[in-house]
Amino acid sequence: MPGSSSRLAVPAGVLRSAGLPSDLRIFADSPAQAFLNAAETLSRLQGTGSVDHTSAVLRLISLGSELCGSYSRDPLRPHGADVTYKIAPASSAEEIRSYLHLRDRVRGIALAREAAAHLTDGLASPLECAFYYALALQPRLGGASFPKPLVNKPLVEASPEEGAPSADFPFTHNSRITPDLQWPLSSLGIAVEVDGFVFHSDKQAFNTDRLRDQDCAQHGYQVIHVTHENLASVESLERILALLVDKAADRLPPSRVANLRRNLANPKASERRATLIAILG
Repeated sequence: MPGSSSRLAVPAGVLRSAGLPSDLRIFADSPAQAFLNAAETLSRLQGTGSVDHTSAVLRLISLGSELCGSYSRDPLRPHGADVTYKIAPASSAEEIRSYLHLRDRVRGIALAREAAAHLTDGLASPLECAFYYALALQPRLGGASFPKPLVNKPLVEASPEEGAPSADFPFTHNSRITPDLQWPLSSLGIAVEVDGFVFHSDKQAFNTDRLRDQDCAQHGYQVIHVTHENLASVESLERILALLVDKAADRLPPSRVANLRRNLANPKASERRATLIAILG
């Protein structure tokens, strides 16, 4: 009505201030709402048969990993070379899951919640993202169901929950080591370094990596390096996953090791890994 005003009730968490001067009052979708918007779009595409369920979940995981990580791909060329690194995370896995828990009767909500359940914080590159989920996801989504590693946490001597270096854990060449992925000595004692071209392509980086490896080995860690070549094909990915299983075999129950190896030999699981590489790699 002329001369009257009304306010639209917006659910909490939908909008976030654009960070401009307060008098401009400009807002944008929050990261969690952007995640839900993407789920709605993918749900519609699923309905038309344009996207299958596995691909829809993996695409949301890809988006969520950027929102909760420290890198960002060019949205127009997500598989191109233009990636921004070392940025502040826009959100966290828990923030996204909490927001989705409050939303209901919205198209795509079930898909969004399924994908969000797999999200983790702190991934620092697309390659790191692809390898983490190739390890941690269930076989139906292209993963190996490997025990989930810590992501970009200081090397620890005690339990994963403590998440801080022990005072009696000195290194010869470094004051602190933060592997890309790790299973502490209390579990598997393995550290994974994901060597992308941006930070591991010159002589200095090579020497730094070798000294880090020596420090890790000094304290009983097995170190595995993962490169782009390891995610260039399903076969090369399965070879590096098989190597991890072999290194962890003496610390895992025999039945778990047998299941991991059975999954790596399963042709159906290999097909899903191809989808994971195509979307996350």
